[in-house]
Amino acid sequence: MNLFKPHRLRLYRDGVMFSERNVSQRSHSYSNYRELIESYTAISDKHLTPEIKLRLITRECHAWNEPVENNSKHPLGEPFWAFYWPGGQALSRYILDNPSVTRGKRVLDFGSGSGALSIAALKSGAKSAVANDIDHMAIAASQLNAQINAVDLKFSEDNLIGSDCMDYDLILVGDMLYDTTLSNSIATWLLNLRSANKKVLVGDPGRGPVGTSSVLAQLCRLAKYELDTVTKRDNYGFHQAHVFTLL
Repeated sequence: MNLFKPHRLRLYRDGVMFSERNVSQRSHSYSNYRELIESYTAISDKHLTPEIKLRLITRECHAWNEPVENNSKHPLGEPFWAFYWPGGQALSRYILDNPSVTRGKRVLDFGSGSGALSIAALKSGAKSAVANDIDHMAIAASQLNAQINAVDLKFSEDNLIGSDCMDYDLILVGDMLYDTTLSNSIATWLLNLRSANKKVLVGDPGRGPVGTSSVLAQLCRLAKYELDTVTKRDNYGFHQAHVFTLL
């Protein structure tokens, strides 16, 4: 079975594997990771934000159809960062279309994956932006993508769930509310941040678990986007994605 196709990855994003990921304790050579990422990905602008170019696994990449045995390890691990998920695309588009949202703000891109949200924030005038992901491969990918897009992006591998985020004004969350347990944990944290007057923006295509989390009653939709043809094709069942804020 192909590990890399988005429909396969979505099974993991539905809670089978993602919540079990741990931050590696060994020292990382990001330069080695970057070389690996470059060998498996292509630079793509075929998405809702063509002004942002990202290293992604596309259908043109060998990795897209590379056969991988079940439970076998692969050098890329579980490459969530290698796909531009619908909620992240919508939220990035919203930020680029509404630069006042991030202008002058200190921005946290939580669960950053490719770093697209923080890149969009910096392109829209953010004072600073931090791409935060517990996957060191995602951090390496974000570094590459920041370089491609000529932005000064900062990075963090810390697990920030439960933190007070004192160094940030705006929290961006794309495609993270997909598993009931994880979604509720994140929701509790986000509601606490909102109570502390932090602004929170969420991008999501309407995955089921977000509807059962405690954050649902506090979500106010700001925008709805029709996904582009490529994204519709690669994310079976999703044709639109939404941007929400927490009241």
